[in-house]
Amino acid sequence: MVSKNRVSNALLSMYARIGRIEELEKVFDGIKSPDIVSWCSMISAYFQNGFNEKSINFFAEMHRSNASSPNEYGLSSVISSCAELALLDQGRQFHAHALKTGFESTFAWGTRS
Repeated sequence: MVSKNRVSNALLSMYARIGRIEELEKVFDGIKSPDIVSWCSMISAYFQNGFNEKSINFFAEMHRSNASSPNEYGLSSVISSCAELALLDQGRQFHAHALKTGFESTFAWGTRS
């Protein structure tokens, strides 16, 4: 199934890679019905460009909007943002959420196969 937001999501990815946060936000704001890729692209973009508080706040906004459950990229980025800001308790809460939503193997750090 092809996402109706495919072009917008590609633009989000491009602007994230080149650090153009203002353009990234404009593209997201123009998406009528953001999907999980749109939301998690924003969360990851903020983290990758050093906007850790925005990453965490955007994750919370996604959760409040009941848009959908985050994927492993969004969860990984928000947990990393917590680590960057030394927000241990909040990072643990996001990690618990990741485990509860079935990302155990993705977040099984420190284990060996």
